[in-house]
Amino acid sequence: MNPEVKFIIGTVTQIFFLLFMIGSGIWVAIDARKHGKPAKEYITWGVFSGWFVFLGLIVYLLWRKRFF
Repeated sequence: MNPEVKFIIGTVTQIFFLLFMIGSGIWVAIDARKHGKPAKEYITWGVFSGWFVFLGLIVYLLWRKRFF
């Protein structure tokens, strides 16, 4: 495979995961806000789920079902 093609595939993959991280954080923050959480808490949930993409999303969904 050509090095330029590998570079393009790698760049597209990185952009996809970055957008997924940002989207996950925004979705969790908006959902926590809809459920009436205070600003500090929904911002924290958004940052946590954006930083720890899959773990943060799973923990939030489990936490939401149990405590909301």
